[in-house]
Amino acid sequence: MATLYRILCSFTILVLYKSVYMYVCMYVCAAFNKATKVLGVIKRTFRFKNKTVMMSLYKTLVRPHVEYCISAWNPHYIKDKELLEKVQRTFTKMINNTIV
Repeated sequence: MATLYRILCSFTILVLYKSVYMYVCMYVCAAFNKATKVLGVIKRTFRFKNKTVMMSLYKTLVRPHVEYCISAWNPHYIKDKELLEKVQRTFTKMINNTIV
């Protein structure tokens, strides 16, 4: 009976761990989607993409979504970190492709 109890406890912990991970993953994906949408709005709205203006727009509109996700949910899986870093890479490509 004690062995069955230990098996059930370990299974419950595993299920809770997986559900907590899914919860964190959902918030990381939501923050990624929100930041990507804001980047798209910036890209479509501004024709003249000066680096200083773009940096202030990024810091004001996009970065709070990504930083909240990083500080609040602490994504420790590589795929979650890469998803959040993809927002930064997209913004960097957007600035580097502009002709000044």
